[in-house]
Parts: sequence; C-alpha cells; structure tokens
Amino acid sequence: MKETIIWAVALNSETARILRGIHRDGRADAAEIELHDGHHHLRDVMSDKPGRSFASVGSRRSSMEYASDPVRDAQRAFVHRVLERLEAARREEGFEQLAVFASRPMLGLFRQEAQPDIAGTVVREVAKNLLHLSAQDLRQTVARTLFERPDRATMA
Repeated sequence: MKETIIWAVALNSETARILRGIHRDGRADAAEIELHDGHHHLRDVMSDKPGRSFASVGSRRSSMEYASDPVRDAQRAFVHRVLERLEAARREEGFEQLAVFASRPMLGLFRQEAQPDIAGTVVREVAKNLLHLSAQDLRQTVARTLFERPDRATMA
C-alpha cells in the first residue's frame, strides 16, 4: 500500500518552515523550505507615516490615521506568500496532506486566507509556535503529533 505524502508547515509572523514528506520515524524526504518576512519590527511596517490632511476651509491641519492595521496587513501578505509556495509545491511535488503548526493569530490568518485546494489538504492544525526547535526536533515533534494516538502525543 502506498504511503500518504504528508507535508507540514510551522509558522509565525516572520518565519515559515515547510517540512516535505514527513514519515513516522521523524525523517523527511527533502530539506525543509524556509521563508522569511521582510518586516521584523513595527517601526519597519509603519515607517511611512500616513501624513496630514488639510481642512477644506481655513488653514487647519490634522493628522491622518492608517486605514487598516499595517501589522496585520504585513502578516496577511506573509501568509499569502506561504500559501502560494504551498500551492506550487502541491501542484509540482504532489503532497496529499498538510499539517499546520502556528501561533493562534497566524493559524487564524492561515485558515482565512487558504484557498480550497490547500484547505482541503489540511489534516491537522496545532496552535503552537514550534519555530524555536532545531530541524531534527521539529521533524520529530511533527511526526509524533501526526502519528501517535492523540492522547499520547506530546509537544516539545
């Protein structure tokens, strides 16, 4: 019987690590793919101030506010990049299932932004940031979470 091809993605607001071909023993078929967001600090995202506006009568000026949350917009853009990379990999390399490990806010964004083709492959979602783990520990933690019985699975 052919083994199901399972990939995993661990992400936070700045980094995503994609594990390709996860197996029960914690090994992966290929090196992980790492993506980074260009905005690491609030000051970088908000460095271009929204400016000032002028009243239509007189010379009164007032500051303008951002039309949306720039930090959330940067996170959403990063999630889009990750999803685009996953979709390309799904088409090219043919993974069948996907596990998602992310902080709660990023997991929510991932759910909101995922198109049906990717959303349909998600078999497990874990609201935990695992990016502090080494490559080997990350693979083993993901494998334990995916393949052990839910009551016995532990998170590192």
